Amino acid sequence: MMKHLMILMAFFAISTGIYAQENKESEVPKKFNTYNYRRALECANEEEYSKALEFLETEVKENPKNGYAYNLLSLIKYIDDETEEALEAVNKAITLIPKKDVEKLVECYNIRSQIHLELTDTLKALDDLATALKIQPANQEVIQSRGQIYYEMGEYDLSDAEYRKCIEAAPKDVMGYMGVGRNANEQEHWEEAIKMFDQVEKIAEEDYNRHYYFRADSYIGLKKWNEAVDDIITYIEKEEDHSIISYKFSDAPSELYPVLKTKIKLKAKQNPSDEMWPYDLAKMEEKMGDYKAAIEHYYKSDEIDGTQGSLTNIIDCCNEMGDYQRSLDIINKALEEDSTLTNLVDKKINVLENLGRYNEAVELAETLFSDEDGDSFNFSNFITRGFAYYKAGNTNAALDDFIMAIADYDGYPYSYFYRARIYEQLGNEEMAKADYAKVVELETESESYQAIPYAYLALGDKDKAVEFMQKRLDEEEDKGSLYDACCLYSLMGEKEKALDYLEKSFQKGWRSFVHMDNDSDLDNIRDTQRYKDLVEKYKAILEKELADNSVKDKPANSGTGQVSEVPFTKEGGVCKVKCDINGLPLHFVFDTGAADVSISQVEATFMLKNGYLSSSDIVGRQRYVDANGDVSEGTVINIKKVNFGGMNLTNIKASVVRNQKAPLLLGQSVLSKLGKIEIDNTKKVLRITH
Repeated sequence: MMKHLMILMAFFAISTGIYAQENKESEVPKKFNTYNYRRALECANEEEYSKALEFLETEVKENPKNGYAYNLLSLIKYIDDETEEALEAVNKAITLIPKKDVEKLVECYNIRSQIHLELTDTLKALDDLATALKIQPANQEVIQSRGQIYYEMGEYDLSDAEYRKCIEAAPKDVMGYMGVGRNANEQEHWEEAIKMFDQVEKIAEEDYNRHYYFRADSYIGLKKWNEAVDDIITYIEKEEDHSIISYKFSDAPSELYPVLKTKIKLKAKQNPSDEMWPYDLAKMEEKMGDYKAAIEHYYKSDEIDGTQGSLTNIIDCCNEMGDYQRSLDIINKALEEDSTLTNLVDKKINVLENLGRYNEAVELAETLFSDEDGDSFNFSNFITRGFAYYKAGNTNAALDDFIMAIADYDGYPYSYFYRARIYEQLGNEEMAKADYAKVVELETESESYQAIPYAYLALGDKDKAVEFMQKRLDEEEDKGSLYDACCLYSLMGEKEKALDYLEKSFQKGWRSFVHMDNDSDLDNIRDTQRYKDLVEKYKAILEKELADNSVKDKPANSGTGQVSEVPFTKEGGVCKVKCDINGLPLHFVFDTGAADVSISQVEATFMLKNGYLSSSDIVGRQRYVDANGDVSEGTVINIKKVNFGGMNLTNIKASVVRNQKAPLLLGQSVLSKLGKIEIDNTKKVLRITH
């Protein structure tokens, strides 16, 4: 996560370089400090990058030797994700800026190093930083940049040397100590790391808290569970950021679990009006497989904040228990109360498939293509309907949908995998092999081994199939990967091995019996007595589990019954609403099909520069598919306060999309917390009952 944090911070530093440059406007030689250059600076300061580019293009055309203009041009091109153009511009800036302007030249080399990193050319990035340090040996920003690169390369001694220079030059600055501490953690030098983070605690300003985040890892490494948990809780309370729990808990030893659970239970009792503590307990119980306890905590969290914000989590828990009927009942009730919860449609389709109600799943999937402007004809919807058709046995319709899905987005391995299987059924071996080869290519690049074992098997390479299945099992031997191993060995005719993996998957909680009944991968073992005995045994276990794990419905009257009306405007077929993010008023697209909140890099840069975000709000990265079926990768930030329709929500996760033209989307991570939502197109208001 730190790698992603530092990359984003480098991006922000480059972006804010525009404003630093504006402050030095008087230092720009008079012949280069032209009208167009000054206007470009003003536009950049207002984040009107398109206008800034117009002025800069005019400037470099009229005054092609203005290196300052090229420097600014490189910054804006980099912000706009036009990396090659940014590199070309900064190269010209370095050539044209007067050698005596040391500050500006160092800035250019530092910028170019970041561009080289973006282009995955680490050696050139290091060369640029070395050049910058020859010009200005004590530049702290450049030294820190080089320390970070060495850290990412795993060259911890070299990284330490850079960060210790920072400590020597600026002993009251936390960054040097943080760098040495991170390096120590990576090398499992836990005591040394703690010394560094302890020093940060002594000298850091009140609002700096990242050392708690990393010191928790040091204590975990020393098996000091109480100290680790204390740092985790301190970080949560100071930053109002509960995401640290999932990050630390995901890879932590099991001994941490009871200590963390006890402390969170205490916090829940001490803060009965804070819905996040029971929510944290729910996530922990869900991770540990106690889905009944997780559901009860989710309900408690929703009861406190008066929303159905945990609805999808509760549905997921029911599915994990194999209680698909309960899951379907919850979805149907929620959709009856609020028809705008369109994110539940995909979940309902999946549940219907798990119940074996394939024709109903197909009918519902066909409703996804209902809008008049064509936006629904996207990768995500084609995939959903294609799977439904495939499971219902309508291979021709499924083939058409997978073809369309690939036409809209060609980077999803399972589109090719299922198309290949259909081609096999239709006797088109050549096209099937081409698609299997594409699966191998995509999953090798992404190091995701979901379909690649089957693809290698279909291509006749059993050794590779076994190798990649083992890689997947080595990553996580959960019920899903164990079931897939069962399927692979069944296809290979190794019946006992397949049955061994099936039994292990049952022991881990696999309960999708309807899916198994219709899974042709199991045809080679379905008639064996051991298979029948296992299925009979674990069906009986499932019945007992469902009886023991029965959960109460959502508490009645959890909302206040108050109704708020939020005006919206329609632009380009979408609804736009006003929403305050950490006190900053912005207009968001009201998108019931989006899972999360997303903002563009322009807004993120502005928020960071003006104090609406801090570096501690940056919590990670994720890949996601938006409502149009576009797959993106975004930096995840924690928004501490969201005000929508007069209601205040806290700690909402949002994705920063590295595209200044990306719309601001208000998705289900906010909408699900608001209550029942009705769209009144006549009055152009969203009516929210909460």
